[in-house]
Formats: sequence, C-alpha cells, structure tokens
Amino acid sequence: SAIAVSYKTSDKLWALIENENGGVYQSLDAGKTWKKVNDDRSLRQRAWYYTRIYADTKDDEVVYVLNVSYHKSNDGGKTFKSAYAEHSDHHDLWIHPANGKNLVLANDGGAAVSFNGGETFSPQNQMPTAQMYRINADNLFPYRIYGGQQDNSSVMIPNRTTHSSGINERDWEPSAGGESAFIAFDPD
Repeated sequence: SAIAVSYKTSDKLWALIENENGGVYQSLDAGKTWKKVNDDRSLRQRAWYYTRIYADTKDDEVVYVLNVSYHKSNDGGKTFKSAYAEHSDHHDLWIHPANGKNLVLANDGGAAVSFNGGETFSPQNQMPTAQMYRINADNLFPYRIYGGQQDNSSVMIPNRTTHSSGINERDWEPSAGGESAFIAFDPD
C-alpha cells in the first residue's frame, strides 16, 4: 500500500510515497498531476512509521526527508545528501518561517538545533529532551518522573533541581526497565 506525506510551498506540492513504485513526487498544479523526481529507496525505507518530507519556507528547491537518516536536497528533490545528526530515527522538523537556516530536528534522542540549514546540529545533550513511551511519577517531594526513552533506556528525573540553569541531564538518573516498558514501583 502507498503512504504519502506531503508539504506545500509556494505553488509546489511534495509527496513521499512508499510502495514498489514509490519515491519523491512533485506537483506544480496543486496535486492535479504528479511527477516522480527521485526513487532512492533510502528516502522511503520506513514511511509507514515516521518518514516526513518538508520544503524550505523561502526556497522551494531545498527539500528535507526524514526517516532513519536525515536527508537534504538543494535541487528540488532530484538528489539528496544524507547529513549528520547526533541521533537517528528522525520524526519531525521545524523550519523557521522567516529564515530557513534555523531548524529544530526531533528524533528518538530528543531535539537538536541548527542555525546553518542543517549542516551541523547542536549536541542533543544540551537540552534535556527525549522521546518517552510512557511516564509515571512517585509520591516523594520533590517528585520524580520515570520514563522509558525510545532507543535510550529508562530514566528518573526530579521535578525540581538546585542547579541555577534548571533541570538538565545532570539531574537524570538511570532507572529500572527497558526503553518501552512500563516502569512499576512503590510510589512511596
């Protein structure tokens, strides 16, 4: 079956379709007709799960495809270059509406920021972000949040800290359980 994710910019519409004849498609007439511009399998390897396609808000020749890797095209989707981001399994991308060089990339490891159009991203450990499957809290004061992180084990995080910069990774501690498990404990 085909799965499409699309993004519209100016007068162009983009779609990423996952099937035997899939690939990156472009429409110049609001979806009435489509033309395949790229059939690289690495761009559509897991569309059923989290593949996304985005175009820059100011330059519709710049197109991003997210999945296991992070891909960028500067020629309207004809060719893509895999780019480095600190984690894999990319789920979402925010492009600043006024400046396409400013990006926030979300993946299984949390979030990373770029100010150069995705050439480099901030280390993921600079922001205490993660993708949690399930969370639970105890009854202590300050209370702690427990959660299994996608691809990153499980953690216990206090809701308060003594650090002047706020809660950060120094406050995170390993917890019992696997990445996607429910964490069960005596809340007291």
